[in-house]
Amino acid sequence: AGNMRFENISFRHGSTLGKKGPADVPDSLMLGAVARGMILADGVRNVVFDGCRWEQTGGAYGIWFREGCMSNAVVNCTFRNLGREAVVIGDDCRDCSIVGCMIENIGTVAARIAGGDRRTLVGGHNSIEGSTLRSWGGDIMTSSAGVYLEGVGNVVRGCVFADSPTLAIWNKGNQMLVERNVFTNLSSAVDDGGAYYQGRNPSARGNEMRGNLWVDIGSAMGQGTCAVYFDDGDCGSLVVDDVFVRCGFPGRAGFGTIMSHGGYGNYVRGCRFVDCVRPFGSAPWDDERWRQFVYSRQTQDSMTNEVMATKRPYVLAYPELYRWYEEASLDGSKRTNEAIDCTVEGSPTVRTTVVPGERKPGILCGNWVTNNVQVTRPVAWTDAVKAAERRMNARRAAY
Repeated sequence: AGNMRFENISFRHGSTLGKKGPADVPDSLMLGAVARGMILADGVRNVVFDGCRWEQTGGAYGIWFREGCMSNAVVNCTFRNLGREAVVIGDDCRDCSIVGCMIENIGTVAARIAGGDRRTLVGGHNSIEGSTLRSWGGDIMTSSAGVYLEGVGNVVRGCVFADSPTLAIWNKGNQMLVERNVFTNLSSAVDDGGAYYQGRNPSARGNEMRGNLWVDIGSAMGQGTCAVYFDDGDCGSLVVDDVFVRCGFPGRAGFGTIMSHGGYGNYVRGCRFVDCVRPFGSAPWDDERWRQFVYSRQTQDSMTNEVMATKRPYVLAYPELYRWYEEASLDGSKRTNEAIDCTVEGSPTVRTTVVPGERKPGILCGNWVTNNVQVTRPVAWTDAVKAAERRMNARRAAY
């Protein structure tokens, strides 16, 4: 099917029929059963939903573009009080978009965007743009993101993510672009996490964040929180021209506004940090732990089974992977992240030397290397920590 428009239609009060629906009713005709979607689409092209509303759909998805969908759009629609994702763009979809929508009060993930082939690095070119996402993860908070990204070459652009106690974006793909978004009042119930998360797969790289605004991110819980989290050996991402205001809490693990756990080769350029306790945090691994990670079953699976990360097209897109296993034996001092041409305002004074694993006061922690980082209006470490703790506890109490 294709070349159709649905305008100003309301879909309300969906329900589920359990795990099994009537045997004589195909999935594509079932509302809230089996696949649990109000709208289920397979193989459709050039279909537009414009100005429609989905409300109180119980445990059903709003729209699920499943197999072979291309060039479809969800425009100026409202999704409110849904138990599951408002929109799902599936693995085999291309050139589908969510534009100018309001998505709020969602029980789990607000929108799931996949598409693109990680083995060949051919992009899906699916996107969410100019939309507002508020208050998701109300029923299942753990791992529920505003947008869950998978695949290759998909885009989150010009959106507002606001007022959720959990994370905004979980990225499990390659060459994603997150640009010109606003993230505010997020992650107040998160510990050892952040508003943006990616990690545990060193072949998933080439992701970029550009020109985003992050305001009031994190909680003052035990391990620490951040705005951007490159976790568990994550490598090869770029953050450019982002602005961070009152983001992150160091906690016991030395978190920063941008946090790297174990990985290296992440670059931060031209960013501005305002009233952040520690802009750059990391917990680098020693040589033995890094080698264990490189040769672990999980890493071997992600590097040689899911994709062939040391062969074409990966070594053409990411030349550093060509010597991945040889570099596993590198001295830990050479596994660094870089912060270049950034400005820091209202943070504790810069430390002139940084020792890997260091947890002492300062804007740097761990394996960050800086070049031309300008610091103005420095504050005392204790004052910065206490002020952040008061703010974050007040936001958490509001939930």
